[in-house]
Amino acid sequence: MMVTLVEAWNSYFLLLNSLKKSAATKKQYNIDGQQFLAFAHENNYFNVDHHLKELLFIYSNYLKETYTNVNTFNHKIATLRGFIDFVFLREWVDLFDYEVILQPKKRQKEALTLLTKKQLIQITNVWPTYFQYAKTMEHAWLARRNGCIVQLLMETGCKPAELVRMKWSHIQFDSSIIYIANQNRRREIKLTSILMNMLAHYKEATEELHEENLGEWVWVSEASQSKSISTKTIERIFQTISKDIGTNVRATDLRYTVMQKAFQSEKTIENIQEKMGYVRKWVLTERQERFE
Repeated sequence: MMVTLVEAWNSYFLLLNSLKKSAATKKQYNIDGQQFLAFAHENNYFNVDHHLKELLFIYSNYLKETYTNVNTFNHKIATLRGFIDFVFLREWVDLFDYEVILQPKKRQKEALTLLTKKQLIQITNVWPTYFQYAKTMEHAWLARRNGCIVQLLMETGCKPAELVRMKWSHIQFDSSIIYIANQNRRREIKLTSILMNMLAHYKEATEELHEENLGEWVWVSEASQSKSISTKTIERIFQTISKDIGTNVRATDLRYTVMQKAFQSEKTIENIQEKMGYVRKWVLTERQERFE
């Protein structure tokens, strides 16, 4: 029996819906699928038949011309490959080698930016300066919070996603230890007295600003303590820093610089992993090669 492309896609989408994928991923798959169907119809391809191979060929050329962004292109190609696998599995069409046609583009790995000592000093000075010139209590509190965040990233090299999940219960003020948790485990890091002091002031200022006892989250907004800030907020903090120091700096640059400093002081890889929360060894070794 002849199956139409629309019927085939709808069956595939039913399968996708039964898998444990996030709503956003499913939505993206469906956008990619509908785009493929629309293209097929415009070019008079309606069924899953021996013309499928040439349809994939002209569609992949169309994607190449339309999408210069490697990630977007590769995503659309991956959606198609999954769909074709499914079509083969259902034996709706004879097998052919689709991998040659649906080739993902290679990503150029950009060299990681290592920050110089001068840049690190400039970065640490941004928020204390804002603090000194703050006109309102809110501005002073924000500068304090952002200064603590930068100092913490600098000392621990943690990821923004780990930072936004921090709770006050993770900080041991008597032993200057912070527990950083990710999905797999938690690690402990000893913080400097500078940072512990900054955190103690921030804690006090947060209670004062919100006129209530601390909530569970460490990094909150000036409006509410009930939920943590997002990684978007951390991006914005670094956009401000970049404007101020005249160089583009991201939180990941700080993370890589912390890693590199650890490499230079020749600590063992386990030691660095422990500190940086890297679960897989090969990621770290590969990163080191990219620095060199």
